[in-house]
Amino acid sequence: MLIERGNLIVDTPGEYNYTGPVPATAWEDHKRLTKTTNDSSASGQYPADIGLNTSTGIFNFGTDTWAGGYYTTVGMRGFTYVGGNMTITNPDGYMDFNGAVWVQGDVIATGASATAYCGIFYDDTLSVPSLNVILFRQSWQETRPSTQAWP
Repeated sequence: MLIERGNLIVDTPGEYNYTGPVPATAWEDHKRLTKTTNDSSASGQYPADIGLNTSTGIFNFGTDTWAGGYYTTVGMRGFTYVGGNMTITNPDGYMDFNGAVWVQGDVIATGASATAYCGIFYDDTLSVPSLNVILFRQSWQETRPSTQAWP
């Protein structure tokens, strides 16, 4: 668990290599979040994808590729909280997270092309202590819905 109450600068290319679980329903997330393509009979569209609505259940993060050759460059595992802005400054300008990420401010990646991005691979086995934590909404930002219907 990483908790930074202010700003955080991350300078790592993401070099974790490990075998981790992929939810059996990961294809549903891919289908909902992608604007131009959906889960199809092709394999490798997301980590552990082996065809239409199916996955191997495990993935070798850091070594296996997906979506045409992307490596999962995991740089942080577990829960990451940043109270300010998070800036990723490694030469590639991106890295992935395994766990959950909560950033109060902006996330800025420098040094990468416009096609680079940060992935968050949610880990439902996280055990985040929440003793004496009170969450409340200070503001609301609506995200416009996709024109594609969910299954």
